[in-house]
Amino acid sequence: MEHTFCTPRSLRTACTPWVAIAGTVLPRKLSKFSCPPSRRRTIVGKAWSESITELEDFWKTRVKEDKIQHMLSATSGIYRKLEKTGRARYSPVEIAARVDRISPLMGLNPLDVAFTVERAPELIDIPPIEFVESLMIIRRALPAGVDPSRIVLLEPRLLTTEGVEYHIAGCLAELRALLPEACVCWLVQEEPKLLLGVSLMRQEQLKQTIEAYSECIEEIEATKDAVNIPKLRMWFENVFINYY
Repeated sequence: MEHTFCTPRSLRTACTPWVAIAGTVLPRKLSKFSCPPSRRRTIVGKAWSESITELEDFWKTRVKEDKIQHMLSATSGIYRKLEKTGRARYSPVEIAARVDRISPLMGLNPLDVAFTVERAPELIDIPPIEFVESLMIIRRALPAGVDPSRIVLLEPRLLTTEGVEYHIAGCLAELRALLPEACVCWLVQEEPKLLLGVSLMRQEQLKQTIEAYSECIEEIEATKDAVNIPKLRMWFENVFINYY
């Protein structure tokens, strides 16, 4: 009869789980479709070590020297994220090239883009034309003065959301029913996840804060060109924003 028992430290720290069968310690049978964790790490490690020199040479011509290690770390993170989701069909150097290609399209430096892609690795598969089209759709849907590059940096899922312009329009309509236009711009700039849908909890938080600071909100609404006044924006962000 099979039963689990307390193994020595050397066995407890091994990667393979162990069981006792009639007094004999044996490894559990792995599925024929599985790859032991230690083997998976070896595969990833080998692919990475073989590319490290080429990657360093690639980034040396594109970023400052003090940023190279950060780029290697970010590229490694993307590679491991893709490997974890079973989509590691690109080599580390190919990933770096795609990040470098996306960077000017987003109007951001390669390091910011790399960390964005690490959070949303599906961006690596978007063809350049579709990427630009998605960015332009988001730009047209946003209020004037809201930076779309910062929006997608904080919430990259917007680039891969079908019908994103309708999500954005719905969000803006809800927020404009509560806040003046300047406040709406500040809010979506700092909390772009709201553009995918304003939760009931967040709506309630906003209503309570608006009620508590109604006089200040009225003053902002009455102020001409309030959206470009740093002092007002700083106050609003300190009071209203739920930072990422």
